[in-house]
Amino acid sequence: MSSKTPSSLKWLASKRSRLDGKRIAYQNELAELSARVLWLQGQIDKATALISAVDATIGLHEVQIEPSDIQSVRPSKKALFPRGTVGRSVLSFLRRHPDQWFSTGELVAVLCEAGRVSQMDYDAESLRRLLRTRLRAMAAQKILERNDVRLGNSERRWRLHRQLAISRVNRVRGEPASA
Repeated sequence: MSSKTPSSLKWLASKRSRLDGKRIAYQNELAELSARVLWLQGQIDKATALISAVDATIGLHEVQIEPSDIQSVRPSKKALFPRGTVGRSVLSFLRRHPDQWFSTGELVAVLCEAGRVSQMDYDAESLRRLLRTRLRAMAAQKILERNDVRLGNSERRWRLHRQLAISRVNRVRGEPASA
């Protein structure tokens, strides 16, 4: 005779499983952030050493000024990708997969691969924000379709607009594009 597992025990097992999944995800994120912190600390140390060298050189000049009186200038941020790269990379990828839906995260990975960029080199959220902005603009231009049906925490999904996909298939076949 088999004994039935009580629902309370099933709930506890399920709860533990979800919590353990969260813990593992947090550990992975912490490892990524720790690597980023170490890299940033190295960059700070390099900049500090260069500032000390410049300060020593300023001290050798015949006109004396106090280096600490010089105001800092905030550097301008270089664009993550050259102009047009985001749209071209996404369209190129989606044209190779015309009827498939892709999440924003999957398209970020495609974009990084196309730009030969490591996601570690840039803030992941800024990459996602950049891509989401471009995807929304392309959807407004009827280049992409957006699937607004999301289940739980799943990401929005994107694909090439049907009319573009159909006209592309017809061009490949040599048929005239339908209106």
